[in-house]
Amino acid sequence: MNPGINHVSIVSRNLDKTAAFLQKVIGCTPHDHEGWFRIPECSTAIHVIELEDAVVPGEDEYFHYYNHVALEVGSLVDVVKEGLKLKLRVFQMNLEGDEHDVKAADDKLAFGLKTVFIQDPDKNLWEFAQRGHSWSALWE
Repeated sequence: MNPGINHVSIVSRNLDKTAAFLQKVIGCTPHDHEGWFRIPECSTAIHVIELEDAVVPGEDEYFHYYNHVALEVGSLVDVVKEGLKLKLRVFQMNLEGDEHDVKAADDKLAFGLKTVFIQDPDKNLWEFAQRGHSWSALWE
């Protein structure tokens, strides 16, 4: 067996805001069916389930806070720029859970795992690793 990830599903209270995040930050393109987005250069898709009355977890709900989707990207700087333009929380984290907020696209991005986390408008957590960098040191 050689499994792969077909799609990831997330909940959103506002499909339009989530679509803007997916398209601007990740570069996704809308699929033929509403709520589905293609990840560029990948066969994996993202399925956004809109539930207008979904409850956004509070900051003290750690299970949700650490539950995340991680994607590889060509440039962390591009992801940071788009996240900051959308006025979303952009930060880095180490293995102990300590955090460092990223305030500008020219920040060094050298803290912890050297990946970038962004909370989307519904507080879903996304992690971005730059191809050829970041996590590779943990697996060697």
